Amino acid sequence: MNWVLDHVFTYPTNYEFSLPLRTIYTLNSATSHTSPADFKILLLEHISNLPSQPCTLPPAFLSNFVRKTFPLELENVGFDQALTALDYIRDLEVRRQKELEKAARARGENDLKVQALRTKSIKVEKFYASAIAGIRRWTLIHELSLEPFNKFNCIAILNTLYPIEEPDINSFLTAPILANQRHALWRYITGVEKNGAAILETVRSSAGGWSSVSEAAHAYLRLSVDMIQIAEELARPTSIGSIHSEASSVDVEILPVNKLGRRKKSGFLRRDTGHDSSDLGNGKTSTLERIVRGLARLGSSQQLGSSKKMVYYSDAATSDEDIKMRYAR
Repeated sequence: MNWVLDHVFTYPTNYEFSLPLRTIYTLNSATSHTSPADFKILLLEHISNLPSQPCTLPPAFLSNFVRKTFPLELENVGFDQALTALDYIRDLEVRRQKELEKAARARGENDLKVQALRTKSIKVEKFYASAIAGIRRWTLIHELSLEPFNKFNCIAILNTLYPIEEPDINSFLTAPILANQRHALWRYITGVEKNGAAILETVRSSAGGWSSVSEAAHAYLRLSVDMIQIAEELARPTSIGSIHSEASSVDVEILPVNKLGRRKKSGFLRRDTGHDSSDLGNGKTSTLERIVRGLARLGSSQQLGSSKKMVYYSDAATSDEDIKMRYAR
């Protein structure tokens, strides 16, 4: 892992993604059979074979994979897929955080829905911390339970799940907490080496057993996927071709030019006030004044919460009718 950290920190801009846990486990498993120089070559080979810009899988796929890997019944848990599932949970959390920041930039921090998501994030992070810590612990317990006992494989799993000097994951899994968890799991390894796997029975039943871990993982999946969907909707721009607001619904209609082919110098939106359309060109009011008056009326009418139809006149159209600009209630 020293070579991993050295290489990533030396070239941070070239490798802005973390290695999959299964790849790290493969590297950890190979360290005792290779020299440091060979290990570095192996690491560089792994990195060179990885895509430079890995794709993010859909949240629904990530969630379904993790649910199937970690069901409520312990006998149905796929611990052989635990490392991949842990990667998927991490990817889902990164996606959730990114979507929340995008929504905050689009709507502003003062938006009530964004503030609600910020508050909800505290609960989501708590479930995430519980799920990650529990899955890590039970993955090592599963490795310790295998016959015959292989201390080297258990250490490789421990170093994969808990890298040395791991930084904070979130406010519930800080670096000191992670270091304490790593030390406790190391004691599991030495205990099984001395006394056999029977000592794990008390560990399996502590802290609610596997069911509490599975429930925390499933609760995290539900909340995170829901937050991603809400954040995406908040950050999504208004569709082109219509104007939307919370106060009114406005549609756009294209009307043609007149039969003589005459075109106004400027085509703008105007409320139908009952006056003849020829008043638009009588020169009594300037174009700027008509624009300001129309915008003021539009703003006041939207505040009333009414539903209107906006008529837009295109100079590119052709028809036998004269140009008319109006609001139609």
